[in-house]
Amino acid sequence: MNEGTTKNGWGTNDCRPRPTTDHPLIGKVLDGRFRIDRVLGSGAIGVVFCAQDLVEGGDVAIKVLIDEFYVGAMAKSRFEREGKALSMLDHPNIVRIIKYGVDGDVPYIAMDILEGKSLKELLVGG
Repeated sequence: MNEGTTKNGWGTNDCRPRPTTDHPLIGKVLDGRFRIDRVLGSGAIGVVFCAQDLVEGGDVAIKVLIDEFYVGAMAKSRFEREGKALSMLDHPNIVRIIKYGVDGDVPYIAMDILEGKSLKELLVGG
């Protein structure tokens, strides 16, 4: 691992746009179901990928935490609670959670993928 990078290959608090194929999880299959294809976006504590649902077909969004935020049991538990809470919600203005869990040491939340403009595009006048 290079100095200044985390196990997932990205530096701490580095929110620059990422090349869509430059991440160690690209090409991996989570829980034998979700094949990670490309990065959709990233933030201070997580990364969202576009993945293929190999069971039901179609694209899904997969949210994972940057590893420095899920090394502790408390953070993993908090992420699991987020997945559980979101999966119980059913409203047209809330994205549907398909599955949440941990594959190896990668906690994830799989959800419907939504098409549209980014918040930045909307704020700029889109």
